[in-house]
Amino acid sequence: MKQYVPLALLCAGVALLLLTLPAQAAGTTEVHVVKYASDGTTVLNETTVNYMRMKANLPVYGDGTTHYYHQGPIFEDAWNEVHPNETWDLEEDKWNPEEDVNVLGEDLGAVKGTDVKDLCDLVGGMSEGDEVKIKAVDNFYKSFPYSNVYEPDPRQGPMVVTWYTEDATESGPISGYVPEDYYNGMRLVFLADASTNPWGKHVFGISDMRACLPEDYWHYYQYPDYPSTGGYTIKYIDRILIYSSIEPPELTSIAVSPSSVELEEDATKQFNATAYDQNGDEMPDIIFTWTSSDETVGTIDENGLFTALDAGETTITAANETVEGTATVTVHEEDSDDNEDGEDSGAGDGTSQSSPVLTVINVSPPSVTLNASNTQQFNATAYDQTQNPIVGVVFNWTIGNETVGTINNAGFFTAIAAGTTTIRAANGTVNGTANVTVLAPTTTPSPTETLTVNATPFPSPTAHSIPTHSPSATVTATPTPTVTSTPTPSVPGFEALFALVGLLTVAYVINRRKK
Repeated sequence: MKQYVPLALLCAGVALLLLTLPAQAAGTTEVHVVKYASDGTTVLNETTVNYMRMKANLPVYGDGTTHYYHQGPIFEDAWNEVHPNETWDLEEDKWNPEEDVNVLGEDLGAVKGTDVKDLCDLVGGMSEGDEVKIKAVDNFYKSFPYSNVYEPDPRQGPMVVTWYTEDATESGPISGYVPEDYYNGMRLVFLADASTNPWGKHVFGISDMRACLPEDYWHYYQYPDYPSTGGYTIKYIDRILIYSSIEPPELTSIAVSPSSVELEEDATKQFNATAYDQNGDEMPDIIFTWTSSDETVGTIDENGLFTALDAGETTITAANETVEGTATVTVHEEDSDDNEDGEDSGAGDGTSQSSPVLTVINVSPPSVTLNASNTQQFNATAYDQTQNPIVGVVFNWTIGNETVGTINNAGFFTAIAAGTTTIRAANGTVNGTANVTVLAPTTTPSPTETLTVNATPFPSPTAHSIPTHSPSATVTATPTPTVTSTPTPSVPGFEALFALVGLLTVAYVINRRKK
């Protein structure tokens, strides 16, 4: 029985080693941008944009030549190497105002990317007092106030979500686009100026952080002794979340159109309702309950189509919970008398049928769900005051959110990015609407631009002074005094395989001795 013990131990060791083999992650290719109301849960607007659309439609930051750096924490031994004839003072020197310690090893490469500000603007932007969270797939995030996003000091520079880098060395040699070549992108990089450090490098240093960001937003490798700016370089970004001070929209009023109409018996009329919030802005996707106060005069269905039954007057109501809007309908007895020429004398509402008045516009389909890059033809039909179609009406087509899609003068819609929007066909003051939902793409786009890059295998980054994503700013691990300026990459899984060979050798020796 004992002869099986080494084999069992070996199997257990192999299982543990397999669990510790490094997983190869790929970079993210799109970000979901959301703007919340002041309650932190009500979505005011949202969209998803991939890096190819960022590259094609938004300003590109970074020239692919200039390298950018974030400074790591300052340890005593590393500081003494640079300042051999000076006395170490933790409280002062941890801020390293000279910006000359633990810098060059934190090279994030010659990056290209999109300003966080431009991404925020896709959903309505930020205002003074708002805060944005930049979040990664593993839920690690950093928060920033309005001023650092929209009014950055040159020492900080624009906050850029990078989707390309050339000759980065901070996590091992990396060059290329996300997801495979830039495998730890999309990544946040501050495009700082070169005003502070002795080499003229573009470094976002620890003293820059202290000068540019409010204290509540400072990052520490280990609080309070080791501030660092490396924690801002969030990897695998996939969400940008704006927390605004805007009150959630609240249904305040409902307008019913037309507000008053006269019909003859057996005639029909389409009513439409529009909901508005406390700011007077239209609220889409509100469901209305339609009722008629006197159903002997006429009835109305769940879509707002009224049918006149008998002479009299009734009130049409469109309601959502306690908020409602109304319209008045007067039904006249059907006039069977013809005029001398045998023509109908009128429509019963004082308007000759030869003079139709544009009253309602219906857009079809009224609601549609599409994938990005899909198209949809919308059509509009105009009706007069007696619900008869009017031909020859020219419609002005508009869209509420142009980041979601576009529509031409013929009502042809092209979906661009995930989100919701309203399509409107108008003539004068009369309009009709339709709702569009565009789903996020499920496939990863391929780059259309090919650059000459130094393609290398995916190395596992060697441990260094700046930790990768950590759930909190405070790290309890004891810092390593010696900071290596340039991490040395290793072949993924090599150490684990080497240990596995060692275990197999030990098991073989034990088995031979027993024999």
